[in-house]
Amino acid sequence: KTIVRASRAGRLRLMSERAIGLFLVERIAANCLEYVEVVDVPALETYDTCYSDLDCASGLCEEIAVPADEYGDYVNAICTESCFDDLDCPDSAFNWLPGACVPHDLLGGLDARGICVERCENDADCAEYAGFACTVFYGERLCLPSY
Repeated sequence: KTIVRASRAGRLRLMSERAIGLFLVERIAANCLEYVEVVDVPALETYDTCYSDLDCASGLCEEIAVPADEYGDYVNAICTESCFDDLDCPDSAFNWLPGACVPHDLLGGLDARGICVERCENDADCAEYAGFACTVFYGERLCLPSY
């Protein structure tokens, strides 16, 4: 994604195309021209919260839900990677703990393929601001949606 900052109005807008440079944008409502500065935003890392596959460096943004049979209760999405076992999962850049490979169907997914999930020791190891908490899940302490 690319953040576009309007220099005169000071507003922030998100655009889906990546670009760097100075663009001329016509404001139809005000019937005037306005220069905006386009700033490139790096892709999100594994275990960051996301909205679409395009947000993630890995190209994979997956919704996870706990409990899986109550999909509407606690849902959020993270950048992740497909995995066969824990060795396929990267360490967290936030808490430096190794990732865990969990079958996606246990987390509300449609199939049993493995996805990497962030491990934790306590709530502070998780993205609490995004509604994640350190939860014991099938014997593992994982950062999972909690609100």
